[in-house]
Amino acid sequence: DAENRRILEYDSAVKIQSWFRATRVRSYIRFLNYCARTIQRHFRGFKGREIYRHIVKEHVKQMRINFYNAQATKIQKVWRGYYTRKYIHNYYSRKAFLTGLVVKNEIVRQQLHELSVAASQERARKAKEEQKAAQEIEARKTHYLISTHQIPGVYNSPYDKKHFSKEHALLAVRAPSPKTRAAISARLRTGRTGTLDVRGSVKAAEKDMKYEVLPPITTKMQGPFREPQEVWKQRHKKLNPTLRVDTSYTSAEQARAEMKAEEWVTRVIDDK
Repeated sequence: DAENRRILEYDSAVKIQSWFRATRVRSYIRFLNYCARTIQRHFRGFKGREIYRHIVKEHVKQMRINFYNAQATKIQKVWRGYYTRKYIHNYYSRKAFLTGLVVKNEIVRQQLHELSVAASQERARKAKEEQKAAQEIEARKTHYLISTHQIPGVYNSPYDKKHFSKEHALLAVRAPSPKTRAAISARLRTGRTGTLDVRGSVKAAEKDMKYEVLPPITTKMQGPFREPQEVWKQRHKKLNPTLRVDTSYTSAEQARAEMKAEEWVTRVIDDK
C-alpha cells in the first residue's frame, strides 16, 4: 500500500515545495520592488528639490536684475531731469530769453506800426498828388472855359457861386505848351497814357502797346576762349575753404560752453 502511494506523495511533496518556493520568491520580489520604490522616491525627491532650488535661484536672480534695472532707470530719470533743467532747458535762462523776446516783439510791433502809418501816409500823399494832377489835367483841358475881360466864363456866373472854386482852379493852371501837347499826342498815338504832375512833367505808363517791341540784336560771342578741359577742371576742382569760412560762426560760444562744462565737472565745491 505504501508503494502504491509513493508516487502520489512524491507529487504532493513537489507541489508543496514549488508553492513554498514561489511564495518565497514572490515575497523577495515584493521586497525588492519596495526597496526600488524607496530608492526611486528618495532620488526623485532629491532631484526635484535640486531643480526647485535652481529655479528659485534663477527667479531670485531675475527679480534682482529687474529691481536693479528699475532703480537704475529711476536714477537715470532723476539725473537726466536735473541735467536737462539745469543745462538744456534752464527755467531762468528761458525766462530771460522770453522777457527779451517780449521786449523785442514790442519794438518790432512798434516799428511795424510806424512803417504801416508811414506807408498809409505815403499812399494818401500819392493819391492826393494823383488827384491833384488829374484835376490839373482836367483844368488844362477845360482852360478855354476861363473868364475873359469881356465875357465871363461858365464857372463865373453871378447867380451860382457854387462853381466859383473851379474858376480859381482854371486861373491857377497854365495852358499846356505846344511841346507838351505834342508829347501827349505822341504818347496817345503809341498806345501810352500820360499824366502831368504838379511840376508839369509827363509820366508815361505803358498800356496795351499797339506794336510789339522787337527783341534786341544779340552780339556775336568773341574770344579768346579757354580749352574745355581747363574749364571742366576748374568747375570740378576740390573745395578749399579759407580759415574764416571753415570756422564755425558760433565757435567762440561753443568753446566757452565747453570750458564752463569742464570747469563745473572738475570743481570741488559747487557754490550755488
